[in-house]
Amino acid sequence: MKLTKIVCPNCNGTLDIPEGMKEGFVSCKFCNTKIYLEPHKPDITQNIHIDKVNYNTPYTAPPKKESPKYLLGILLAVLFLPSIIIFLSLSRLFYKSSDSSTSIVASPSYCTTPEDSTVISFVEQAFNKPVSELTPEDYASIQYLDIQKKSGKSDNTAEQWVFSYADSVDEAGNALEKKTISLPSTDSIDESSLQAFTGLVSLNLGENISFSYDNTNYKQDLKNLNNLKYYAEHAIYAGDLSRILPHPEEILGLSGVNFSNVLSLYFSQENSEINIEKIMSEFTSL
Repeated sequence: MKLTKIVCPNCNGTLDIPEGMKEGFVSCKFCNTKIYLEPHKPDITQNIHIDKVNYNTPYTAPPKKESPKYLLGILLAVLFLPSIIIFLSLSRLFYKSSDSSTSIVASPSYCTTPEDSTVISFVEQAFNKPVSELTPEDYASIQYLDIQKKSGKSDNTAEQWVFSYADSVDEAGNALEKKTISLPSTDSIDESSLQAFTGLVSLNLGENISFSYDNTNYKQDLKNLNNLKYYAEHAIYAGDLSRILPHPEEILGLSGVNFSNVLSLYFSQENSEINIEKIMSEFTSL
């Protein structure tokens, strides 16, 4: 590199630069000032691309970055989740307590499948199949049914239930082609199981056959037996007739009725007076 004339920056005297020197200190021979020589550096040109130049415009701060919305949701959940859990727990406790205190008891209905063990044994033998396979049509096919408890004292036999039944009756309510099935004796038969025999025209009941007042699942009457025309029961109170039987005006025959003024269990609970003439006036076909 060829050196040009260099002067001392202190006294403007010409500096003597040794041949071949590119960098280092030299002393001015006039004022003894030491000057550091640097090698020649070329000019650097750099192109800078500016998208936008704010010239003579007021400065505005850049918009703040908004926090992601999901962060806000997380924050709200953290704050309110404990309150929601407590509210739901209290609501569940309140619902359980109110549900147990205001439980609704289902209204009693009519029995469609016998539940009394003796009646079950009867239908299984009568139809020769298990009670689970019997249909409403099977029960409705029996038009005549007579149930009596035989003591067996006269012929030295064991006490037993005797079921007499038929699938048709004559004009007087007597069985045609009657069949009989004998079964081991029990203390009693629940009369609600007889509600399943919806085709009955004639029904005759002996002793120890009655409704169980402890059984609240079924109604305590025979009003679903719409075809019933002849009814006999051991010492039934006249006051119970219209309560138990359907369509009193269609009843053609009654037997075993107690016409005394003694109150039946049902009516004594209501403390009602019995007007026998008024009750019997409903049976217009007798």
